[in-house]
Amino acid sequence: MPPGGRTRSWTLFPHSYTVHSYYGPYLAPLGWNRHGRSRPVVPPLAGHMNGFKSLSTKLGRSHLRIGLFSAAFYFLASACGDGGLGGGDDCTSLLYGRADDVDLYLSTSEWSPTRHLMVVGEVGTAEASFYAGGDYIVGLDATIRSSDPSVVRVSGGGLTAVRAGSATISAEGCGLTDQGSVAVSAAPLPIEALEVFRISGWPGTATNDSTGNLALLILPVGESSALGIQAIRDGGPVFGSGLRPTFASSNTAVAEGTANCRPPEVDPTCNVFSDGWITGRAVGTVEMRVTVRNITRSFQVQVTSP
Repeated sequence: MPPGGRTRSWTLFPHSYTVHSYYGPYLAPLGWNRHGRSRPVVPPLAGHMNGFKSLSTKLGRSHLRIGLFSAAFYFLASACGDGGLGGGDDCTSLLYGRADDVDLYLSTSEWSPTRHLMVVGEVGTAEASFYAGGDYIVGLDATIRSSDPSVVRVSGGGLTAVRAGSATISAEGCGLTDQGSVAVSAAPLPIEALEVFRISGWPGTATNDSTGNLALLILPVGESSALGIQAIRDGGPVFGSGLRPTFASSNTAVAEGTANCRPPEVDPTCNVFSDGWITGRAVGTVEMRVTVRNITRSFQVQVTSP
């Protein structure tokens, strides 16, 4: 993904940093891991030019130096008269070569592996990134279009669901194209099934029913157990903020459920994110219900002494 308030991890010898792109377009780092791959994408003076490792080591000690160096390089390239890309045309990077791939990123309230979903009146975003050999190129913009603006309208990087139907959103530039499908419904669609399971590595033990869903969770007082909660539609998974689970406990003094974050007194800054959490409050047994849209699943929670 390109800059814009997001967080990216990258490596600058000999240190690794997570850089928040608050620097703006001129101070943004010059390379990121594509699609969250674990392979480090190092800045140009660390990996793409020889003889600069000592300089990279010095730069690696300060976010400020990283930002100032990126800014100086950008303006120096701009002075060459090609918009900072420096490769002789608008699609070529001085550092990485000519763009060979473009990726379209759509953000909507729901999505599945095959399409994005919106409800009439909802808004989303559409962004595109260009790459050369897997390295992100700063400063290239794509033209983003909707195949049917009467269904999904594109304007200034935003999507608006106008009426029920479907449309293809395309990103084009440098002779490259990527696209995604958006379906719009008049009202939120029901789901067909709901899977609830305990995530290993957290306190507690679980017993599942014959369908593989959680039937009994046992955990000590004061501990929290992480849950995976997956909505199913058309035989496959569906994701999104519009499918956030809700919890109902028969006795919250014994155990409570929370979506996404543990209770504030346990994790006030939500350092660990999960679909859901069950936290033991006092010794006892409760029925816990998890609901996503039109489907509810129930299981027992037994809280034991620490």
